[in-house]
Amino acid sequence: MNKVAFVGAALAALSSTVFAAEAVKRVERGNLVMESVPEIPAELNERLNRYQQVRGASFSGWLQDGSALISTRFGETAQIHRIERPMGARTQLTFYPEPIGGALPHPGKNGFVFAKDTGGNEFFQFYYFDIATGEATLLTEGKSRNTSALFSRDGKLFAFSTTRRNGKDVDIHLSSLDGKPSAPLLEKEGEWTALDFAPDAKTLLVRRSVSITESELYTLDLATKALTRFHPTAEPVFFGDARFTADGKSVVYVSDEGGEFRGLRLQALAGGAEKRFGALIPWNVEEFELSPDGSKLAFVTNEDGIAALYVVALKTGAALAVPKLPVGQVDGIHFDASGQRLGFSVDRATNPSDLYAFRFGDKTLTRWTASEVGGLNTAQFVEPALVRYPSFDGKSIPAFVYKPKAATARLPVIINIHGGPEAQALPTFAPITQFYLKELGIAVITPNVRGSDGYGKTYLKLDNGLKREDSVKDIGALLDWIATQPDLDASRVLVTGGSYGGYMVNWIAGQWPDG
Repeated sequence: MNKVAFVGAALAALSSTVFAAEAVKRVERGNLVMESVPEIPAELNERLNRYQQVRGASFSGWLQDGSALISTRFGETAQIHRIERPMGARTQLTFYPEPIGGALPHPGKNGFVFAKDTGGNEFFQFYYFDIATGEATLLTEGKSRNTSALFSRDGKLFAFSTTRRNGKDVDIHLSSLDGKPSAPLLEKEGEWTALDFAPDAKTLLVRRSVSITESELYTLDLATKALTRFHPTAEPVFFGDARFTADGKSVVYVSDEGGEFRGLRLQALAGGAEKRFGALIPWNVEEFELSPDGSKLAFVTNEDGIAALYVVALKTGAALAVPKLPVGQVDGIHFDASGQRLGFSVDRATNPSDLYAFRFGDKTLTRWTASEVGGLNTAQFVEPALVRYPSFDGKSIPAFVYKPKAATARLPVIINIHGGPEAQALPTFAPITQFYLKELGIAVITPNVRGSDGYGKTYLKLDNGLKREDSVKDIGALLDWIATQPDLDASRVLVTGGSYGGYMVNWIAGQWPDG
């Protein structure tokens, strides 16, 4: 294997054009000990600050008056803002020291639910924000972890998941936003999530999550609290999101049953044959949305790390026209109350997330926000190339490779390993990556080693149990691949990662301590 640098703070050593050689010195800052790491010049820190001031806009949905809710940052933390028209002023609605990552619009009023924790403890509490009064009301008890907020279609009922009972299991509670405490609706061992109310609000569609590859769907009678298994399977399968159709007689759901990828299906509650949407698309369906009248079905697929948006007529499956979208990641798809407008966020490698929308019958894609990038020139940002390199056993490993535009010599390399392990490196906007490329002249590679999501359930399981070291060997194969590239410098490679990626870095350092 080629020599690899494993010191997270050693970026200076990768870029000989920025730093001059310095004598070995030892610096101790609490538990952090650094040796032979040059001081970072103040001027470079100033340039880095511009990249750190970049902000994006994540779409949360439409209010009843047709305005949009987004989460964006105009201070220290992301907060909820309202926009009344494309490229209009962003009016800030929440003002907290804690970040507010999204909002759930009320289906009948100009208000929304949002979640907030304290000090990053992830014990989220739900609040209802009334736009008319500007007041936020606490909906949860203030102590447990609460997630997965859901309104009934008329907005009279509100369900959510909570650890309130014992701090371990995730139950489902029901509230009516009338100021009274929520009541337990489903209390069972495991992790339960409310997915959708039936149109008559008498039944709730719920999911029990076992693992990333196994889950179960049930209908829950709100009056009797009786659970009925929906679409039971002989073998464990994955179920993603699920929704009732407008007549309440069928369910649209995501599942990987009978195949490698998570497809979109429809089946009647009474049983019978299922109908598949996008059956010829050999990639995962990441999310979907039904129009309020139930006539249109919009869904997003992850096609080799790039998002694609489709809209079909639910009854016939016929494709509806969709404007051409920028290449990137699409999420947060929401129909407005009329069902004639679809909005979503688009996140690109060269541009932070922004809100886009279009009306059906109109070929024009309308951009609603243009998020700031610290005054930087986005034309100088870099799109990655998707490559595949062979691993030790012949498996083909996908990776996104970013290279500086002005490269004149063999490039030092940063390998950035994603967390998870069941996650996926995607070409989203990462300001620190663009900083490495533009300011330090360092190439960046983000691999999706075996065990990564997005490439089928067989690939997802390739690092399970005793096979875990095989994913480490995939990085070893990447080091060999780098050595074959004429513009990459195999003698200057840094491996980094967070969470599971950090675990991988430590294992790699132990596997090849001397390069």
